[in-house]
Amino acid sequence: MRYCLFIFLFLFSNNILSQKIDYKINLLEDSIKIGDSITLVSTIIYPENIEIIQPDSLYNFGSLDFIGKKTFPSLKKDNLIYDSTIYFLRTFEIDSIQKIDLSAVILNNDDSLNITSNKESIYLIYQVEDI
Repeated sequence: MRYCLFIFLFLFSNNILSQKIDYKINLLEDSIKIGDSITLVSTIIYPENIEIIQPDSLYNFGSLDFIGKKTFPSLKKDNLIYDSTIYFLRTFEIDSIQKIDLSAVILNNDDSLNITSNKESIYLIYQVEDI
C-alpha cells in the first residue's frame, strides 16, 4: 500500500512540476525616496488546468508597504493563462537597497504549493546628507 501511495504522489507532483509556470516581477523605477510610491508589475503564465492566486493586500511585502493594486482580466491563449497585476507600494525604511520577491499559491483540492517570482531591487535616494 505504501508503494502505491508513493507512486501516486510521485506521479501527481511530477504532473504539477512538469508544467511550465513563468512568474516574473518588475519594478518600473530603479530608485525611490522615502515615502514615495513605486509601481511593481507582476506577470504569471501558467497552464489552464492549474489555479493560481497572486498576492493581495494581506501579503507581507517586506520593507515595502502595500498601497493598492490593479488587476487585469486573465487572458487565455493556446491552453495557457496570462495573468497580470500592478501593485502600488511605498517605503519608509532607510536601507540603501531594498529587495522584493512575491509568492503566489497554486491551489489543488485540499493542498497548496507556493511558487516564488524573481527578486527585484530598488535603491533609496537619500535626501539628507551627513554633516
